[in-house]
Amino acid sequence: MNIDLAGLEILYGLTATEAIVTRHLSSGLVIREIAEAMIVKESTIRSHFKAIYTKLGVRSQPELLSKIMSSLARTKMDLI
Repeated sequence: MNIDLAGLEILYGLTATEAIVTRHLSSGLVIREIAEAMIVKESTIRSHFKAIYTKLGVRSQPELLSKIMSSLARTKMDLI
């Protein structure tokens, strides 16, 4: 799924990097693959996830994805 990065930044107050990490997760990548794609350590990606979880009030990757997908669906419905 191709999620709008600016939308994530605006809706949730994510940094550009946190939005990229979230987009990679929504594309089905796991921590190791995200780290490889971004050329950083896995621990860096885990740190980004901790910040993302705090900002969105979630505690897991499935909960994060669910919140983002439901918010995006509501936003699309508002546009129709």
